Amino acid sequence: MNRSNKKAYNFGLLAEFAVRCFLRLKLYNIIEKRYRCKFGEIDIIAQKGRTIIFVEVKARKDGQYEVLTNYQKGRINRSASWFLSKNSRFNRYNARFDMMLVSKYLLPKHVKNAWFL
Repeated sequence: MNRSNKKAYNFGLLAEFAVRCFLRLKLYNIIEKRYRCKFGEIDIIAQKGRTIIFVEVKARKDGQYEVLTNYQKGRINRSASWFLSKNSRFNRYNARFDMMLVSKYLLPKHVKNAWFL
């Protein structure tokens, strides 16, 4: 990994940490971080009340964000379905897909219901 890629990777890790802190302040329970399965990765899985939330973190130093592609959404959806199939305690919970946008020196922007399954 070259120096530029390593800086971007570390900024992404820091952004995910900041988002977890931000969600905890909003009384979300963090269930998983960097959840990996055969279908892909989900940055954060959280729970609030009777809702399970699958969170994608987008971190950009310049504040420019791209939208998720249908392929990325599909990968996250399949990973979420896999997680739910392995964790039956969440069977009666509502599921939601959120996106957290993080840029340097600003609070994370929470986009609830960023897309649907």
